[in-house]
Amino acid sequence: MRKKFIRPVIFSMVILTMIQLFFASTLQFNYDFESFFPKQDKDLNYFLAHREQFGNDNDFLLASVSRKQGIFDTTFLQQTAHLTNELKTAPYVTNTTSLATAKNQLITFSGPFTAPFVHLHDAQRLAIDSNLIFQYPDIVGTLISKDAKHLCIFIETATIHSKTANDSLITGIETILEKYDLGTIHFSGRYKAEQVYIDRMKIELGIFIGTSSVLIVLFLFLTYRSFLGIVIPLIVVTLAVIWSLGTMGMFNKPIDLMTVLLPTIMFIVGISDVIHIISKYVEEIQRDNDKERAIKITIKEIGLATFFTSLTTAIGFFTLYTTNITPVQQFGIFTGVGVFIAFFIAFITLPLVLDKIPLEGLLKRQLSWEPFLGKLYLIVVKRRVLIGLSAIALTIAAFSTLPLIDIDVKLIDELNEGDPLKDDFVFFENEFSGVRPFEMALETTNASSTLFDEECLKEIEQVQTYLKDSILVNSMMSPISAIYALNRAQNGGIPEYYRLPQSKKQLRTSIRYLKKAKHSKQMQLLVTEDWRRGRLFGRMGDIGSKAMKIKTARLIRFSSQFKHVKFHPTGSVTLIDKSNYNLSTNMLEGLAIAFVIVAFIMGFLFKSGRIIFISLIPNIIPLLLVAALLGITGIGLKISTAIIFTIAFGIAVDDTIHFMTKLKIELNKGKSLLYALKRTFISTGKAIIITSCILSGGFLTLIFSTFNGTFYTGLLVSLTLVFAVLADLLLIPILLLYFYPNKKFTKQ
Repeated sequence: MRKKFIRPVIFSMVILTMIQLFFASTLQFNYDFESFFPKQDKDLNYFLAHREQFGNDNDFLLASVSRKQGIFDTTFLQQTAHLTNELKTAPYVTNTTSLATAKNQLITFSGPFTAPFVHLHDAQRLAIDSNLIFQYPDIVGTLISKDAKHLCIFIETATIHSKTANDSLITGIETILEKYDLGTIHFSGRYKAEQVYIDRMKIELGIFIGTSSVLIVLFLFLTYRSFLGIVIPLIVVTLAVIWSLGTMGMFNKPIDLMTVLLPTIMFIVGISDVIHIISKYVEEIQRDNDKERAIKITIKEIGLATFFTSLTTAIGFFTLYTTNITPVQQFGIFTGVGVFIAFFIAFITLPLVLDKIPLEGLLKRQLSWEPFLGKLYLIVVKRRVLIGLSAIALTIAAFSTLPLIDIDVKLIDELNEGDPLKDDFVFFENEFSGVRPFEMALETTNASSTLFDEECLKEIEQVQTYLKDSILVNSMMSPISAIYALNRAQNGGIPEYYRLPQSKKQLRTSIRYLKKAKHSKQMQLLVTEDWRRGRLFGRMGDIGSKAMKIKTARLIRFSSQFKHVKFHPTGSVTLIDKSNYNLSTNMLEGLAIAFVIVAFIMGFLFKSGRIIFISLIPNIIPLLLVAALLGITGIGLKISTAIIFTIAFGIAVDDTIHFMTKLKIELNKGKSLLYALKRTFISTGKAIIITSCILSGGFLTLIFSTFNGTFYTGLLVSLTLVFAVLADLLLIPILLLYFYPNKKFTKQ
């Protein structure tokens, strides 16, 4: 770069960095699980219309209080009643219900009135209540555990869309819960999970950046053994991280469970460009100490290869846009853009820096890699038949395990065993009806019918019974639940009357009462004003997306036999399950696109079909090996693991491009294939090994995450990169010698 441009370039870089720092400082953290709904999906559109009518299916939280001797104690229940009522005062809480405050509806000749299910101030009546309460199917497993040691408080909330509101809700509830000494308290629900996820993301972002920085410093010290050899790369990648985060800030993109990985990826991907440039510069400067010549040759020989490696890495991320899940798409776009930012900064700043630093700052005490790589090359050439057969055997074995890969996701898959949030979730799974919401839309097939017609009610009853027995849905509410409750109310609140009236006259009486309450909030949550459409909702255990998909298919077959009511399973969790299933297909499409684009790039660079094949093989085998690990270990495919393949392929192919580009340069100098391979192996091998170690180690820092998805992303991408560098160094020479035996490689 001409000297007259140096100061303007530095000044521009400083100004742009300051601007990006400002935008980076505006970044917010967000975790909204609804953002993982599939975009432009008919089931999503149906759910949104259903939700517009009836409200969210997961605007609730669950709190549980316990007493080892049993909850039927006047003092304990009185305190629980106070707690239940005080929770109504928390921000964004709309209603609360517990056994201590629940009322049994009664209808007599004198009119409707209510009576408590448990008499808090009368010990003798409470003893009777403790036996009678277990005859109420809508109470046991919903408001009280089967062993009567735990009591659940159902907390209804407003729909929340901001972190501030979420924090206010959760903090308000937890502050009230802490005031009461009511045994072990468990607290769970969507908004609690979202708060925990966001708070942990903030902590883990710092951990990832810190551990990545330490790791990079360690590798750079071992490689260059100099202060400048550490500082220069760190400056470049730090700028890349700042600019990448600033770009997110410019577009108001918050940091979520996906983009929290971006700074770490920028650190470890950005350092790859830097090391290839510095390694080539050091190699050239050792020849004649001519800085200007070394920089020119470095840019000429490494520039194009590094551009294409940045392009392939970015493509790996950009192909994530083939998914229909917004956070994954945004992660792919912003990370892909970040890769190009890292490339731009490296090639703008490094020539300036390298031109100004003293040579001894980079040349002293470096380890010599040539003896080691020379011996390794001889081993590869001499043992190429054995290595080749081993690779074939390993590939066949990996293929055989692919059918073992499963797609099964649970709501709490992201959490480790022993995590307090997961423990609370499991508690409600075991003691109550669970936390996973179940939602089903109901609609009459006849425009002149209503859901409260006798034939419609009987069909709803059959489906509700099926749900309880076959899918284990509990705490269900539906139009028929309203009729059940009215029938019980008209018969003195006796539990056995929680069923359909046995005569048409009694049914007509119940419907008359419903008409009086037609505009009440409870009715609006169950049916539309014309009574033709409604909902059936409840809670269930988190059985996993695979089991739920099978059960839902059976439910659809069962419910399709009915003539008067159409049943349509829907709900937020159903959409999340669908997203996970669709993602596996989307990832295969994205990976195929990446293969095609990389093949095109190789064809453009080398203009040879055989070279395209040779270049892709060392990058396909590592993906097969990781896929085999998913099947063997039972990790399975999910959002967090499915993205591994496109990311890893885009990064792993970089080493192949560097290797093949250097080989092309050596061949164009008139050298034989065998000699050119040796020079390429020794010259490029050092940078490939160093960058792969840093990349692999950098991704490995993600195993410190408390989220399983992030943990597996770090672990599996690291393994893929290790497999890839071994494949490049061991297989590319073998494949080239096999496809071009006993003759000079054709110049390109």
